[in-house]
Amino acid sequence: TQLINSTDQQIEQLEQTNDKFVENIANIWKTSKKELGAVESEVDTSIAKVEKDKKDYTVIIPVKFENADADFIYTVDGTGKGKSFTLDIKYPLIVNLKHAGLNTIIGLGTVFFVLVFISFIIHLFKYVNAYASPKKEVKEEEKVYDDVKSPYTPIEIDHTNEHELVAVIMAAICEYEGTDNTDGYVVKSIRRIKK
Repeated sequence: TQLINSTDQQIEQLEQTNDKFVENIANIWKTSKKELGAVESEVDTSIAKVEKDKKDYTVIIPVKFENADADFIYTVDGTGKGKSFTLDIKYPLIVNLKHAGLNTIIGLGTVFFVLVFISFIIHLFKYVNAYASPKKEVKEEEKVYDDVKSPYTPIEIDHTNEHELVAVIMAAICEYEGTDNTDGYVVKSIRRIKK
């Protein structure tokens, strides 16, 4: 009650004390009191909850404000000396939805910005690759001249007489094998290969 009813000057005085626990309380209340607004009802300490954790005690005091409800959470040791203070603000559903929507927009915006940035960097790789590997000079021997005709002219074979074609094929096989005898070789079929 004393903290809630304190003026701005009193809060500034609390911030200048050498007690870190009191300074923490003053800082948290200074940043949160405008957001919470005025107190709707007097602080009822009879509904406060006390929880024990080993040597420490946690005291939770719920308070109703204009804009939102809040829990004042004090942690003290066995001697009653303050250790920590937190203010748990319970925002209404509409405020929570606004915060969630804003967080979603910021998250999606960040993701898409990073994706666009990565795609831009990948797009620049083709320029980096062009400068990193210089073009190879083509040697004179590797150049291909399309206008020069080959000295070899294809031989057109008349396929009307297949016996002559078989004789030519058999002669080619014998020449390749280095034999004069065509025994053991049989031409079963002749097919034209598509070029």
